[in-house]
Order: sequence, then structure tokens, then C-alpha cells
Amino acid sequence: MKFKIHFLFFVFWAIFIILADTDFILCIFIAAAFHEAAHICAYTAFGAELDSVQLLPFGISATLKNAVALPCKKEIICAAAGPLANIILTATYFIPENIVYGSNVLAYCSFALFLINILPVMPLDGGRILWFTMLSVFPYKKAKKLTDTVSIITAASVLLAGTVTAAENGNISLLMIGSYLVIHIVFKS
Repeated sequence: MKFKIHFLFFVFWAIFIILADTDFILCIFIAAAFHEAAHICAYTAFGAELDSVQLLPFGISATLKNAVALPCKKEIICAAAGPLANIILTATYFIPENIVYGSNVLAYCSFALFLINILPVMPLDGGRILWFTMLSVFPYKKAKKLTDTVSIITAASVLLAGTVTAAENGNISLLMIGSYLVIHIVFKS
């Protein structure tokens, strides 16, 4: 299995480290690792083989050796495993903070990853769920066109919301996510 680092990873995380608390960054990585471990467990439970793991600006991504290794329903389950893991990790909020250090920060980070990853934008889990749902209902070309259209509209909306949020209160997190999604869509086209 190969290990890769996306070229934007260092840029985005350098900005976060400069602007944010390192405990916060650690909690994001823990939540992302928990999220990706759930995907890996789901895929391996269905017998799929992993090709690579890649660090992305906002998480970790695992790639299968064969992109069509599983039927659509199993792919949907595997895509949903990550966000479901984040919801489970979010439940750590209910554990007293003296038992799990920083559990409230970890829970907030995990919930934020859930919200981001459930967006119907490729390559996010919500986009993959949308893609495999469309593929199970429509022919390939129509499924691709619908998924691409929803992805573009959603990514542009996130970028717009991020621009407004950054202008209003200086928080650039959503702007960075929207930028990454739009850049990803543009370079994948």
C-alpha cells in the first residue's frame, strides 16, 4: 500500500497552524483518522483491497486497487462509515472532560468533519453516496452529469458562504474548504 500527501496539504495546514491552537489541530487529525479507519474497516469487511492512503488538506483518503470493486449498495455503506464514525466520536462530548482530555474539542471537530464530509460534493463522502446512489438508478452518463451538477452547485455555495463568513467575522475555515472543493472539481474536469 502506498502513502501519499496531497500538494495542498502543507499549504492549508501551515495556515491553520499559524492561525489556530495546536490542540485543535491534533483533535482534527484524531477525528480524521477515526473517520478514515471506519472506511478502511468497512472496505476490508467487504473484501476490497486498498491501494493507497493520502493526506488531504482536510482529512485522509483511502483509495481502492479497483475503483469498481464493490456493488453500489456496499460502496454507499463504505462511504457512510466515515461520517457515522464521526457521529460516534461526537458522542464523546457526553463523557466528562476529566475522563477524556479535550473531549469537547474532539467532539466539535468530529461533528464538523461529519458536516463537511456529508456534503454532496465529489470527492467527499456525501458526493460518493450521491454518486453510487445515482449510479444504481441511472445510466452512467446521466448519473455522472447529475452528480457533477450537484457537486458544482454545492461547492460554489460553500465557497460563497465561506467568502461571506470570512468577510463578516474573519473566519476563513469555510472559505478554505470551499476553495479546496472548487479547485478539486476544476482540476478533475
